[in-house]
Amino acid sequence: MMAHSSAQRAKTLLVIFAVVVLAYANSIHDTFHLDDEHSLVANPHIRQVDIAGLFSDPQMFSRNPGSEMYRPLVLISYAVTYQFFAYNARVYHLFNTGIHLLVAFGLYGL
Repeated sequence: MMAHSSAQRAKTLLVIFAVVVLAYANSIHDTFHLDDEHSLVANPHIRQVDIAGLFSDPQMFSRNPGSEMYRPLVLISYAVTYQFFAYNARVYHLFNTGIHLLVAFGLYGL
């Protein structure tokens, strides 16, 4: 019974993996779009890792006045990715696909 349960779990995880990868596969080769310009490419706050600032100042989300949002985890992911890969859009897309995959696996685990 236990082997069947493990095999079923592995199949389910494989299906989740395939669905997430297929859902985001077409984004891997894209460039930055829409709000990426003001929240990532032209945002000076992601060029340094200021964790305290990213958690305390919603104006750090965008270079545009009036586009404040409290999204510190998004900004931390941008800042850390920028430190290693600058503005390689493919890496940002792969990283975000990985985050979606982890969330899907986490939901399955619950």
